[in-house]
Amino acid sequence: MFKMTTTTQKSIQTVTKQAVHCPNCGALAERWHYSDRTQTECGVCDYLMVTCPQTGNVIEAQAPGLYASNLQSVKSVVFDVK
Repeated sequence: MFKMTTTTQKSIQTVTKQAVHCPNCGALAERWHYSDRTQTECGVCDYLMVTCPQTGNVIEAQAPGLYASNLQSVKSVVFDVK
């Protein structure tokens, strides 16, 4: 259902990209798996969560609220509603 791709950067670090649903707005987001962190980003609502893959501790987080003016645009992206 979700697409995963793996790339190798110059520092020989394997990076896996995973398509997931944003926990903030429900739109499709990207989750990047690095050896030292896991990063989830949403381009629709500007959600960001960076966690440690070993401990699960949050390193950085940004989860803006959903305002009524933005709900229609989020709804159209998530549910393909015009």
